[in-house]
Amino acid sequence: MEKKNGLLMVANWDSNVGYAWWLMEGFWATIAKEFNEVFTCRIAYPSISVIPDTIAAVPITVDHIDMVKCDVRSVIAQCGYLTKHRIKVIYFTDQASRHWRYLAFRLCGVRTIIVHDHTPGVRTTPVAPKRWVKWLLQRIPFYTADALFAVSEYIRHRHIEVLCAPAKRCHVVQNGIPEVSPKPIDPYAEFNIPRNHKIIVTVGRLSKYKGIQDALSYLAKISDKNWHYLVIGDGPDSQELRNLAQSLGLDANVTFAGKRKDVKDLLPHCCFGIHPSHGEVGFSLAILELLQAGLPVIVSTNPSVCGAITREVGIKYSTPEDAQTAIHLLLNEPGKVESMGIAAKLMVRSKYSLENTHRQLINAFGNLLTRQISSNSRRKHNIFK
Repeated sequence: MEKKNGLLMVANWDSNVGYAWWLMEGFWATIAKEFNEVFTCRIAYPSISVIPDTIAAVPITVDHIDMVKCDVRSVIAQCGYLTKHRIKVIYFTDQASRHWRYLAFRLCGVRTIIVHDHTPGVRTTPVAPKRWVKWLLQRIPFYTADALFAVSEYIRHRHIEVLCAPAKRCHVVQNGIPEVSPKPIDPYAEFNIPRNHKIIVTVGRLSKYKGIQDALSYLAKISDKNWHYLVIGDGPDSQELRNLAQSLGLDANVTFAGKRKDVKDLLPHCCFGIHPSHGEVGFSLAILELLQAGLPVIVSTNPSVCGAITREVGIKYSTPEDAQTAIHLLLNEPGKVESMGIAAKLMVRSKYSLENTHRQLINAFGNLLTRQISSNSRRKHNIFK
């Protein structure tokens, strides 16, 4: 029997990082199950400690090789690996849309390179003549990725306007989250919060980029202290944020819960969420988790932050005054909180389920490979052989 060609999925971190990599692990597993009959599916880790259960349960060959390094010696080793295993398709996460080593990979037989972009951050739209140069570079044969997958329409637009990539190469594979069956934990008892206080919650990394310092300043100006702010997460600015809460006189009304593995169990008892991120995010899974728990969410108007928020499920703000008004409204209108929470649950279930995400991924993969087959050969000999 003729040996199958290879489809390679590339990890950027150790096999046991966990973190937000659970989403990519699900993507890799879905791809392997879908395309195992026509490809030998492989995953390359730069280091291997523990193989995740998601990966161990599907037909993927796990290899130890760093496919992210770009120095000449590493690229030579990568080329040897690609040739040995007859790799025809490479699926990268958060790598460059164009790179000289892509040409080297194609000389080793790779026919399709896909880059899935989850990266946050504002990008500056180039102007002429820089824009012309980027436009040309994105169209050099074999030097660029064949497709860029984006976690939101905002990121796809960034690919087109900032990277100057051809629109036909840019596809949306919307982030999604799995259904959960929480075992509710009472945060009032867990953190000794007064029962007559409504819990406002933020879940995320404690860095200034996430804007938690802004949420503290908004809350400090709410005169009625019938609320408690629960901050779940850890990060480099944890102590600075604690000091800020103290300086604002909010000690009794703020709890920094640290990193928790039971977030989904804590959320159902909360009143609403706030996601005050300063800058752009690829697409916030934390916001989806809040909505899934039936919590309305107050968000800044940064495009990729508020992408999932409609007026039925949350409130967008552009100024501190708007944020304070939104907080006051949700603290004092329980009927509105309830109706928005119901709509939030329904929206996540219908639009942002992990099942929908996987379906979009496989459709994008399948359509891309079909196009590659058609463009590379009009005969029966194609990428699947």
